[in-house]
Amino acid sequence: MNWRLGMALGATLLIAGCGHDDGESNEQAELSGVLQAGNVSGVHYRTPTREGVTDASGTFKYLAGETVAFSIGGIQLGSAPGSTAITPFTLAGMTPPTTEPALRRELDRASRTRSPFVRAINMQRLLLALDADNNPANGLDLRGREATLESATLDFDQTIPQFMEKLDKLAPDLTHNMPRWLPVVHLYRSLGISVPVHVPVQYAYDDGFGYTWQTVISYYSDGSLESHGSHNDLGGNTYISSYLYDALGRTTVRRDVSQWFTATTSASEERTSHDARGTLISNIRERDEGGDGTIDHRGSTTYETDAFANVLRQVSRQDSFNDGTIDWVDEYRTTYDARLNLVASVSETDGNADGILESRTTYSVSYDSLNRPISALSEWDSLADGTVNSRDTTTLIYNASGRGAVEIYERDEDADGDQDLRLTYRWTYDVSGAVDTLDILQEYNINGSQAANQHLSTAITFDRDAHTLTETQSEDWDGYPGYEIISRRVNTYDGFGNLLRVVTDSDAGGDGVVDERYTTENEYGAGSELLRSQSTYEPVGSGPPRITSSMQATNIPLADGVLALSQQYFTFAFLTWPVAMF
Repeated sequence: MNWRLGMALGATLLIAGCGHDDGESNEQAELSGVLQAGNVSGVHYRTPTREGVTDASGTFKYLAGETVAFSIGGIQLGSAPGSTAITPFTLAGMTPPTTEPALRRELDRASRTRSPFVRAINMQRLLLALDADNNPANGLDLRGREATLESATLDFDQTIPQFMEKLDKLAPDLTHNMPRWLPVVHLYRSLGISVPVHVPVQYAYDDGFGYTWQTVISYYSDGSLESHGSHNDLGGNTYISSYLYDALGRTTVRRDVSQWFTATTSASEERTSHDARGTLISNIRERDEGGDGTIDHRGSTTYETDAFANVLRQVSRQDSFNDGTIDWVDEYRTTYDARLNLVASVSETDGNADGILESRTTYSVSYDSLNRPISALSEWDSLADGTVNSRDTTTLIYNASGRGAVEIYERDEDADGDQDLRLTYRWTYDVSGAVDTLDILQEYNINGSQAANQHLSTAITFDRDAHTLTETQSEDWDGYPGYEIISRRVNTYDGFGNLLRVVTDSDAGGDGVVDERYTTENEYGAGSELLRSQSTYEPVGSGPPRITSSMQATNIPLADGVLALSQQYFTFAFLTWPVAMF
């Protein structure tokens, strides 16, 4: 018998022998799952037996035991075992934090470095950016994006600022200028997760000598910041800032009011407008100097942008007396290469609005083949007469892993060819790629031989979450061997990343003997909310410690504080490089 025919007959008999008299089928039932990210349609999914795109509810199909992979064109979102619900957190390999301490912990990490939480948030930012009508309230429609992004790639394991910069260059007509915290809030709301938290409504300060003042904070019903202000207990010096937002949380109006006792001394308002994609259109600034309701100064800025929301031209005008006459004009123009890298810009100022330029600043950048900036040059022509009056240069070097290793900034204040200031930053990283150390050398009064007469050296170490652990600063101001001042700062954190204690020792003579010690201790509540802080000063060996300042915080609970905390950590405390300053 032909061997192929024998195998075919054997297979036929085997299949026939596996039948059931009760009529049941061996075919597995098709299952349905949902990609939970806010009713996202148009995301491609693939399993060993199924393939398609998610519908308006985010639905995908799979068989029991299969792994589902998601993508948008060439961008791979990730994969996970088939389930009734898969989220960006699932694809990032984590469970979303649902308690206040855990959420604070992840937000703090996300404001400093990379993490699975950041990966999930970057993924959600991409989905929001690709939404066809730029309105996540009615779902995220990504249909049609797969073809335009067929050859695109995107790395979700980047810090949030790095990812945002890459995302803006991904494709035209994306949703731009989304607040850093928006993807967190949108994802949590899409998953129906509320996290009860505590938020501060008042900070009461005492300088240790009887002078006291307070900071008061208010929130909208969704948890976004409404206003914050400060005043002393004498009833004067009151400063209040309040905010309005659009539907995606972009600040559209900021109002600032200052008062002396009961009289308003000044009030200003800044209004920013965007188009439907979030591209900047204009910015208007008005100021009432006397608090009498009359606008005394008015300024405006208009923007011209490309399809990627890159600013091509920006013109600012100032009417100093609000009399209809423009008194000052500044124009800023940019140039981008084919890879959408900013390669040149020029800023020209007409200080009298008479058509004659008073100053001009030019800026140029060069990049390597990986689109990483490697050098920059800034030149200031103070009279716009073609003569450069000062010059700044920056050089960047990367390590084998592509991380920034060395940055050198030099300033030639009179453009005579001799550098007057040099700043050198050197980073090292641990085996996982997390920043480990940063050394900063500031050199002043550099002469033509490139030797520094004065310098300040700073050495910083970090933990795995990019918190500053130690910071040692050595100052030499006479140009002779030996340091005049040596100080060392040591930070201590709890298991949630809260800063518990800061101790700074100062050796004023550089002789190895500590002369002064400053200590700050913080106390937190059960939700990791800051309750109080106290600072002391100790003249070592010459007197007892004394309290120099203290703070008491008043917190209130919010039933859902995801927005409040995300805005707090991202909008007001975001650090690209977490360098502590003395």
